[in-house]
Amino acid sequence: MDKFYNYYLYLTVFVTGATVLMLEILGTRIIGPYFGSSLYVWSSLISITILSLAIGYFFGGWLADKRPKFSLLYTIILLTGLAILIVPRVDSTVLVFASSFGVRFGSLIATFILFTIPMVLLGMIDPFAIKLRAHELQNVGMTAGGLFGIATIGGFVGAILTGFFLIPSMGIEAIITSFAILLFVLSGLWFLVSREFKSLFVLVLFMLLPGIPSFFIPSFYALPEGGDKLLYKTQSVLGEIKVVDKRIHRVLLIDGSTQAWAERGDTFNSSSVFAQKLPFIFLINPDAKEVLVLGLGSGLLMKELGEMIDINVDTVDIDPNVLYVAREYFGFDGSIYIEDARTFIRNSEKKYDAIIFDIAQGDGYSVHNFTQEAFQETKNILNLDGIIAINFSGHADSLKVKSIFKTLESVFDNVFVITGLQEELLTPKFFFATDHEIDKERIKKEVFDFIPSYGMAEILVNLMENYTIESMEGGVLVTDDYNPLDYYQAESTAAWRKSNWEVFGDLLLN
Repeated sequence: MDKFYNYYLYLTVFVTGATVLMLEILGTRIIGPYFGSSLYVWSSLISITILSLAIGYFFGGWLADKRPKFSLLYTIILLTGLAILIVPRVDSTVLVFASSFGVRFGSLIATFILFTIPMVLLGMIDPFAIKLRAHELQNVGMTAGGLFGIATIGGFVGAILTGFFLIPSMGIEAIITSFAILLFVLSGLWFLVSREFKSLFVLVLFMLLPGIPSFFIPSFYALPEGGDKLLYKTQSVLGEIKVVDKRIHRVLLIDGSTQAWAERGDTFNSSSVFAQKLPFIFLINPDAKEVLVLGLGSGLLMKELGEMIDINVDTVDIDPNVLYVAREYFGFDGSIYIEDARTFIRNSEKKYDAIIFDIAQGDGYSVHNFTQEAFQETKNILNLDGIIAINFSGHADSLKVKSIFKTLESVFDNVFVITGLQEELLTPKFFFATDHEIDKERIKKEVFDFIPSYGMAEILVNLMENYTIESMEGGVLVTDDYNPLDYYQAESTAAWRKSNWEVFGDLLLN
């Protein structure tokens, strides 16, 4: 029987080790729809996880010295299953409450409330198992090392299983419920073999909990009026993807951040102000024919580019689910490369006349694509007089905007920014960078020949005359080694999230 207990302990620490990593990885998906997947979210999850496990190690070791009993260990595991089972049933309420503290502290508070108890309980298991397994003092080092090693292997398996297989194929609640049931079964088998029938009865009651629905969300973030409808929802590489019909628009959301707005009708038309500024690419370089677009979104940008002028457009996006959404819900019928934008650029053998960065919406962008090295790699696949355009947001005086400008200037001869008609925190910013000469007077004259709409042509002339910035002081050079863009983004992220909460309400949590 002792041999059975020993092997069962190994199985126990393996399963609980896998649970730790599962819960940590899923934490970003639980918090993401309200707080995104920024540096603050990851820092909150990692710090709360480490602190909670440390508390669990101390308390578990103390309790194991006081009452070194198998029955107590498997009662802790039973309670752990209960604690993680509760998480998806209260997360909406917690996220709404934490949102009042902003992105930075809100993500920390939400993480603390949701994950501290299950992580503390999980931390208690390893020292308890060591106490039960170590029969002789002279072997305690080997015993502790073996159990921690198996727990770490369990964490490796849990991370791979969750990230590579479970998230793409199951919902968050289903994954958490499956792990909770696994912990219930783990403790239940021990209670059954050890004839602990009272504990087994309690376990049976706990296993009825998966059928209990999630708690209601407070009414102060009620669903907006006007026939808003959630059409599609899935977990994917980038985070939680949703498609929402909101009044006359169809909206693509990724982790609660708006990635595309389109006017609904017989066909979809992009509401992107970035698309309205893209003619500057062809006014600066009229010979541009080969265009690379980084970031698919709804796919309507590519459609409008193709209708604007006779060009060939290649598109890159890292997430195949975004392609599915673009096809099924926005009518995109083109083909794309499924790959990380920077990896594609680094390995591309084809050269382009224009490269468009449409991967920076709200707080949902990959900072590694905006470094000096990334821009240099981009320049390497540009033809002579090629141009890049970047869709960004932020106040003109922000360190983020100034740093992007400075970084572009370190690679290209000519850089300018169209600031938009308002100077608010979330005003769109459109960067253009090229080694080609920028002749503003020629552009203002030719825009009327290029743009069919006289009104739109006048707007572009006004933007070129009054809303372009051709030099900026300040900012830092952003490199692969030093990249503080996440930090500089914090204020914009908070404003963007607050705006989304007000616009979409509980659609972010459904």
